[in-house]
Amino acid sequence: MGSGMDLAANTHILALMEAYSLTGPAKNLLRLARYFNTEGPVRVSIATFARGNADNSFIRTATEQHIPIHVLKEKRRFDLAPWVAFRQLLAGGEFTLVQSHGVKAHLFAATARGSLPWLAYHHGYTAEDWKMRLYNRINRVTLPRAGLVLTVCQPFRERLITEGVTPSRIRVLPNSLDEALPADPAMVEQWRSRLGLNASTGMVLLTVGRLSSEKGHRDLLTALGALSPQLPPWRLLILGDGPERQNLEQQSQQLGLTGKVHFLGHHTHAGPFYRLADVFLLPSLSEGSSNALLEAMLSGLCCVASRVGGNPETLVDQQSGLLLPPSQPEQWTATLTHLLSNPSLLTPLGEAAQKRVQEHFSFPVYRERILAAYDTLQRS
Repeated sequence: MGSGMDLAANTHILALMEAYSLTGPAKNLLRLARYFNTEGPVRVSIATFARGNADNSFIRTATEQHIPIHVLKEKRRFDLAPWVAFRQLLAGGEFTLVQSHGVKAHLFAATARGSLPWLAYHHGYTAEDWKMRLYNRINRVTLPRAGLVLTVCQPFRERLITEGVTPSRIRVLPNSLDEALPADPAMVEQWRSRLGLNASTGMVLLTVGRLSSEKGHRDLLTALGALSPQLPPWRLLILGDGPERQNLEQQSQQLGLTGKVHFLGHHTHAGPFYRLADVFLLPSLSEGSSNALLEAMLSGLCCVASRVGGNPETLVDQQSGLLLPPSQPEQWTATLTHLLSNPSLLTPLGEAAQKRVQEHFSFPVYRERILAAYDTLQRS
């Protein structure tokens, strides 16, 4: 479609997302809304949920960036008030297209959109508790009703087809980046000093992601615990928080990794840690299009990722990174042993990773493909 000029001049999208922090999908939506509201050719408003005080990093960031945001307040789980408010928003005639992100948003869009065209973003599945498992079952009923479904990798597309979504209504659109995360040199040095990192502490490994079972941190710690003490020194920085944190901290202690593994919690601004690291590790058991992997690649890090989801579509094994099977700690031990013993491998893999993101995962390509999807919906 090129420039998006085929879209109607009055195209106004209402994007619904349940987000309470700046997750990868939340950052992507905010960036897209900020760009389109400044450059056109469409306008984007956001609707989101809030329980109690309507103040979280997602809402605050949208407000600071002057993105129109409608807060759907709820008092408890399965409260009907936000559904009624969302339906009233759509019935007001201001919006010409509905966009949903996540299973709860899909349910709202499927049941409240009326005749408005509907684009659903499918970011993958989680099954952390009974509520999410229920939503995942409902998802199988709602998504086949969407006009178009955007998903982030080919394995997700194949699963959607098995669950009843018409293949011609699915588009694969991986995440994108334009610039490496900013990192204030003073902040980098502050963290280096705080963590005691220097030439004698050796290679710095980094992993970024929610501390939940599907991210594979237990396997990674097992792999690290099996490394020979005769290898050059190393440290692991773990960015993220979640339900597995206490278990992972206990595992790290049991494996004798105290002092070598640092649990740093969630950081909205992760740029300094990509500058501190030498190797990025993504041991996930399931993955879509990982923003953290793209960020690490664009930062020029040597990346090692599990061969799941969209990871094989993001980096090319042995060329712009290394792919390993999930849930096989012994293979991760062998690869880490090889990298620790051969640090000269890191730079060429990191440079190739950076070039791949710049050439294949740019934001201009991403936004033009989204505009094409909007245009397709409005023409159907």
